[in-house]
Amino acid sequence: MKKLIILDFWSTWCGSCIAAMPRFHILNDMFEADLEILPINRQSKRHIETFSRGNKILDSLRLYSVTDAEAVSLFFPHKMVPHEVWIKDSIVQGITYARDVNEETIKKILETGVLKTTSKIDQLDFDSNKAFLIDNNGGSDSTFKYRSIFTPFKKGIPSRTSIVIGANREKWRMSATNMGILGLFGLAFPQLNRLPQEQLIINFPKDKLKRQKDDGLSIEAWNAENLYCYELNVPPMDNEQWRKMIRQDLERYLGLVGRIEYRNGAEYFVLEQVERKYNTIK
Repeated sequence: MKKLIILDFWSTWCGSCIAAMPRFHILNDMFEADLEILPINRQSKRHIETFSRGNKILDSLRLYSVTDAEAVSLFFPHKMVPHEVWIKDSIVQGITYARDVNEETIKKILETGVLKTTSKIDQLDFDSNKAFLIDNNGGSDSTFKYRSIFTPFKKGIPSRTSIVIGANREKWRMSATNMGILGLFGLAFPQLNRLPQEQLIINFPKDKLKRQKDDGLSIEAWNAENLYCYELNVPPMDNEQWRKMIRQDLERYLGLVGRIEYRNGAEYFVLEQVERKYNTIK
């Protein structure tokens, strides 16, 4: 009878790959006449030898592995390792995770010729260098649980705010399209929309709030500099929670902090700039 062959694609940076190898060696010995688990690695022989000597698990196993296996990997494409390819009678029976390479599953396929386990799925077109869920990179953009979006002015879109409760109340959406700064903060501070001008304390240039006739900018140019689109999608939560999230987003995106103050029994809205500090990722 031809042996069952399991191609075990692995890498030195993969902790779960290495953790599985002692079990694989035991299984190879247990089914010696019927099974061959063959480790395969794209990395160079020199790198793997050096790494193995410094790794207690691999050094104790006297590891053998196919190396420099870029060509082999092209026949069995994958994004994640460990990646287990089951071959019997020269036919690929299935592709699984390392956890499925166990005594019970091996016995069943040797007895029945059928691999009965969960198939491993790799999204081969996923690109980690591109934005997640944009253009279906990683899946549909309808699958997210939480998201906030902030963009500059968008031509052809009406200026409005809205709060929408999704079907079955599973997702809430708060949005403001082509709105000025006060319109955005109006989402986070509902009382802002009813306060008179004299109760707005604005501690930054007012030409950012309203176009001035003598500023030299056309309407289109002013809109491009001072109007924004914002959207927050969240699961159901208390109103104050999502309003707090909007305030945090506006501070991050605009460097502005708003708050309600009470002075002489009257309600005031205070808006001021804060210094934004960025940590450089090295």
